Amino acid sequence: MSDILNIRKMQEFDIEEVVKWETKLFSHSLGYDYLLKEIKENPIANYFVLELNNEFIGYMGTWSSVPNGQIVNFFILPKYQKKGYGSHFLDYIFEFFMTQLINVITLEVRVSNKIAQKVYRKKGFISSFIRENYYPNGEDAILMIKYL
Repeated sequence: MSDILNIRKMQEFDIEEVVKWETKLFSHSLGYDYLLKEIKENPIANYFVLELNNEFIGYMGTWSSVPNGQIVNFFILPKYQKKGYGSHFLDYIFEFFMTQLINVITLEVRVSNKIAQKVYRKKGFISSFIRENYYPNGEDAILMIKYL
């Protein structure tokens, strides 16, 4: 049997898993209530779940406001990293953004997250500037930009 990779819109039942992993991976989470409001009430928000053989392996939150798109949060579970799943997910999101008439994508990435920075650069993002003390722990973020 070959692996089945699926990307779908995030649902309310996914939020608990996302919050658990955000907390584990980032030491904080956007939180259940925030994510619920995003998927139910924010007209510019689109959140997606990545599954492998029906198992949750990652998620991505985006905002679309023509002509700008933003990746607001993104992770692949550690045991699935460096296998091309994140790259595939990003390709899917680029296609999604193009259907939304988005031609500029931004994201912030931790200065310490060299692996993610490398992936983003391979996908055509360029570093723009540093946002000092951006994260709750005081870590700086690099603002990265991609033109579609």
